[in-house]
Parts: sequence; C-alpha cells; structure tokens
Amino acid sequence: MTTRLLPLGLVIAQAFCSVRMSAQVGESGSLFFDAVTFAGEVAPEARLDLFLAVPSSSLSFERVGESFTARYRVRFEVASGTRRVLDTTFDRTTTTRSGEVVSSHRPTFDFFQHRVALPPGTYSARAEIIDPTSTFVATAKRDVTVVDLRAAPLALSGLLLVDRIREDSAGFVMTPRLSDVVSSDGEGCFVFFESYNATAPIDVRLQARFIAAGGAVAGEQVIERTLPAGRSQQWLRLQTTDVPRGGYTLELRALRAGRDSSVIATTGRTVRIEGSGGLPVGRAELDERIEQLRHVASQEQIERIEEATDDRERRRRYAELWSALDPSPGTTRNEAMEEYFARIDYAKEHFRSYAAGWMTDQGRVYVLYGPPDRIARDPFRGDSRRIETWHYYARGNLEVAFEDESGFGDFRLVSPISPLEKYRYGGL
Repeated sequence: MTTRLLPLGLVIAQAFCSVRMSAQVGESGSLFFDAVTFAGEVAPEARLDLFLAVPSSSLSFERVGESFTARYRVRFEVASGTRRVLDTTFDRTTTTRSGEVVSSHRPTFDFFQHRVALPPGTYSARAEIIDPTSTFVATAKRDVTVVDLRAAPLALSGLLLVDRIREDSAGFVMTPRLSDVVSSDGEGCFVFFESYNATAPIDVRLQARFIAAGGAVAGEQVIERTLPAGRSQQWLRLQTTDVPRGGYTLELRALRAGRDSSVIATTGRTVRIEGSGGLPVGRAELDERIEQLRHVASQEQIERIEEATDDRERRRRYAELWSALDPSPGTTRNEAMEEYFARIDYAKEHFRSYAAGWMTDQGRVYVLYGPPDRIARDPFRGDSRRIETWHYYARGNLEVAFEDESGFGDFRLVSPISPLEKYRYGGL
C-alpha cells in the first residue's frame, strides 16, 4: 500500500503492495482506518482525509478467468453530534491475478482515500465495508477535532503515522500505518505532517512528546528544523525503544528557536506502544510468552525453559530458542519472532471462543500459516452449520476447512492438523 504525497495532497499509486500484518492493527480487526486533517483551500475550512485499507483476506474472491475478483461496498460517515456532514456509499471491485496470489504469502490490501471539506469543530469519522457474498460487515471509527489551520502565523496539520517514506522529484512516497500501534522494537516509526507558515522561513525546534494518561511525559525527542514560508510537507523519524509500552498522546510542538523557546504551534494524535515479539519485560509477560510457544517449539524445548531455576535463566533459555530461529543473526531484529507473536496477538483478538484466540483451531492455523489468500464462507448449509474454508495457494493450494458446530462462532477443524506441525518463518 504505497501513497505518493504531492504538493497539494495525496495520490494513490495504482498498485497493490504487500504489507506485514505486524506493522498494523485494524481498529475493527478487519479494517485499517485513519482520519487526518490538513488545511483546506479556503479558510476556515480544513480538509479531512479518510484513509482505508481492506485486507484481501476479509473479502470473498471469485475466480474469473485467470484472475480472482472481489466486490464489496464501502460507506463513509462523518458526523458532528447527531448531524451527519458526510454519508456516502459506493461499490468497489478489486482484482488480483492468480500468479500474484500464489507467489505471495503476505496479505494484500485494497487501499484508498476519501476527502471532505469541514468547518472547525469536533467530529466522528466512521468507515464500514459490506461483502454481499458472505454478508461480512466490518466497521472502524475515529474521533477528529478540526481547527482553522490558517488562523495563526504558524500551524501544523494532523499527524499520519508512516512505516516507510522516501522523497523523489515529485514529492514523498510512503506506506501509511493507518493504526495507533507503534512498535517498541527496531527502528521506531515515521510521522508525516504539513506545516503552514504565513511569514518568512522560521527556525524551530520540533518537540515530540509521548504523554501518558496522567500527564507524565514518557519519552521526548527534539529535532531542529527550518520551516519554509507557505505550505510544506514534513516528516520526522521517532525512536520508541525507550518508551514504555502503553497508550499515549503523541504531542508535536513547534518551539521558537533560541532562548525564547515559546510554543508557537502544536498538534497531536493517539498512539499505542506495543512490542513486536521482543524479549519479555516482566515475569508475567515471560510466563505468557513461554505458554504461547506451543505452535513453534516442541514440548521438550518448552519444558527446558520452564525447568530453569530462576527467571534470569528462563529468559536466557527463551532468548536462546529464538536466536536459533532468527533468519538474520547478527542484526537487531528477529523477524521470525516478530512475525510469530504478531500472529499470536492477531489470533488473540480475532478468534476468541471458549479458549484464548491463539489456542482455538482457527487461531492455531493462523499462527502456523498466516493470513489465508482467500476465505470462502458458506453460511447457508441445510443443517444450519456454517462452513469456512481458508485457501493457501502458495502451499500447494492447501485448503483448511472449519465448521461452526455450535452456531456461536466456535469454528472447529474439519480435518485435524498433525500436532507435529510447527510455525516456520516465511511459511514455505
């Protein structure tokens, strides 16, 4: 999902781009949605950009010739209290060539945006998709405060979290995150925004602060920058390694350079710092992560960790196991561990039943094989039992069928998978 930023806004590149699920967490679990304010063309109105990414695994694809096609309906709503200022519905069709599906074990997304001009105020933005084939429905919501970004000599737009960003002659090309979740491991994240300077170029210190619910500052970075006159596009790289995990307000302030250091502009958004499979911090987290090793480690390996005499040795043995599975030894990242626990966390959220989500049949298959390339749903069987089949084309056209025996979403494997089957990084 790649976006090109041009002087007056965003243009979506006409291509699919694979994105790691560990990089994002959809607000509804099946949608990735964000709403960011920029200056409008005429004061005091602002422009609200609605970004939406729909995972292909959430849609029902039908084979048409050499391609797979899915059709679904999108609805965007923006409301101020009980008054709707935007309510638009449209149909979308996404087509993927069979070769693309077979060659990729990572999920693909249908990514697009919608814009609406709004006067200053407080709004709620909502996105909904409906798959008419499976009757699948998913929604996501964002609360937005719109201000007149041209009222002050200097103003900053809303903040858009970005996974990757590069600049070329036409502007910025980036991969939006479309989520509040930021990893505490690795290289942090990027944040994109626009500045609106009604005066001459000005030297500022951009101060990014992670503010906890009680008002305490959990992390801070300061970057010196010259903001040119007029509208300009800006981005910062934020380090999150030393920020404790949890929910924060990411506040970005422009401070006047020099001794004055007064605040001349500010903006912000909510973020959540989470681990992406790094070494557990506390004992409770270590206990949980050891328990969750059952889909990647043998019982003997797990018992070896659990039999350690103290937490320090347990943590060392835990790290030793993952070190042996690291596809890039010698680097700061362990991609196998990141991917595995991203799948565990996804399964915990999406496949909850009588057992923890990662312990359910669907959760286990998701952890072992990752997101399916296609999901076929049959909700109208004669005995009222729903059937859901997951297709993995890159695994030799593997099909895994689940049956909802109880009628309450407790999907069980129709054909059990060997208990010896374990997660493998890359899946192939």
